[in-house]
Order: sequence, then C-alpha cells, then structure tokens
Amino acid sequence: MGIQTQPFMIVEIASSNWSTDLIDKQEEYLALGVPEYWIIDYTGQIPAKYCLRGKGKKAIVLTLENGEYQRSEYLEGKTIPCQTFPDLTLTVDQVLAADAENVV
Repeated sequence: MGIQTQPFMIVEIASSNWSTDLIDKQEEYLALGVPEYWIIDYTGQIPAKYCLRGKGKKAIVLTLENGEYQRSEYLEGKTIPCQTFPDLTLTVDQVLAADAENVV
C-alpha cells in the first residue's frame, strides 16, 4: 500500500544507499508535494561532492518553494529550523543522539 495522504514532513536516516535518499526519494517526495524533507547523515558517509558543507555528520533539509526543493545543511552544534513545526527547536546533536530508547 502506497502513501494515501500527503505527509507534511519526512525525516530519513541516510543509509549505505544514501544516493537513493538524495536523488530518487527526493524526486518522489517532490512529485507528492511534501513540503519538508530531512536527511540525517549520522555517520557522515555522504561524500563531500554531494554536500554543500562537505563530509561529516549533518542534517540536510529540503524545503519546497515554488515547486522546487531548496537545500540547506546543518552541522553539529547548529539548530535545525523546522518549517512544518516552527516551535520545534532541535540541534543536529540532539537528532544524532536520538535512538529507540531516547526519542527527542
């Protein structure tokens, strides 16, 4: 069963097939009109040539503006602005520290 309603926001953890997160899924979510898409690179595995801020642990945030995704990247120690939930205040460090037992 596919997505039946448009999500307001999607947060994904970059896996070893990070190119799927950066290319294929981005195109799929754009076609669905998802307004905000976060990719959490918790191991810093995405190569520098694909990142504005180079290799390292980061949050990549894509926000839908005028039918296209605008991309921002946030490194450790930085607060990630959230368009979907403006009162949400999370740092990259908090997101990276979250696990199944300690959901932020």
